Amino acid sequence: MNISTESINIDIIGTRLSIRFSHVIFPLDVREFSEGLLKIGYTPLAQFPPLPTMGKGIATGRIAIKGNSVIDINCDRQFIGIQNQNIENLITDFNELFILLKDKRFFGESIHHRFIEFQGHFECWSKKNPLATLKKVSSALEIMKTSEKIFDSPSALHHLRIVPAEKPIDSDDFYELIIEPNITRPTRSYEIAMVFRNHEMNKTISTVENVIPNITQIIHELEAK
Repeated sequence: MNISTESINIDIIGTRLSIRFSHVIFPLDVREFSEGLLKIGYTPLAQFPPLPTMGKGIATGRIAIKGNSVIDINCDRQFIGIQNQNIENLITDFNELFILLKDKRFFGESIHHRFIEFQGHFECWSKKNPLATLKKVSSALEIMKTSEKIFDSPSALHHLRIVPAEKPIDSDDFYELIIEPNITRPTRSYEIAMVFRNHEMNKTISTVENVIPNITQIIHELEAK
C-alpha cells in the first residue's frame, strides 16, 4: 500500500496490532476461539491436535484469515495479534477481534491485558538522499569528530533509533522508531520500523490512525536540518 505527499511516498510493508494479556493461566481454548472467529467470517488456518482428556487447546502461530487480515496467537506469551497491510482495515478488524474476546465464552468483561501493541514496517521514498541527510544530522555531534580522528575517515550516523527517555526497552508503556537508509537503495529511500505499546487501547489506536502523517512529519523535519 502506497501513501504519498508532495515530496515523500510511504509504502506500508506490514502492520500488526496485538494484545498482551496478564492472566496467571491463559484462559482461552483456541478450538473454541477458532469457532468464534468462524462466525465473524474468518477461515481457520491451523489444524489442532485431538483434545486431551483434560485441559484446553493451545496453539502458536497463524490460526485464521479473513480477506487480508491474519490472526496469530501465542498462548505461552499470552499474545493475540492481527496483521493487515491496510491500516484502516487493521483497526476495524482489531476492534471486532477485541469485542469477540470480551464474549462470555472467552475472557468476558473481566479481560486483563498488559498492553495493546502496534508494530509497523515502512519504506519511505524521498527526493533527498538519506545517506546525505544522516551525514548532515551527524555533523552537529561532537562524537563524530572524535570517531573521525580514531578511524581517520569521515563519520556519520547510519540510523536513528528514537525511544522514550530513560525507560527500559521492556516497559509496557513504550515506543520505538528506527529510521535508516534502505539497504538496497540507500540513496533513494528510508526503511522505517515502529513499535508502540500502551495499556490504554485508545492511545495505541490513535497512534496507528496517525502513523503515516507522523512519520512524514519526522522525515520532513529530519531533512530540513
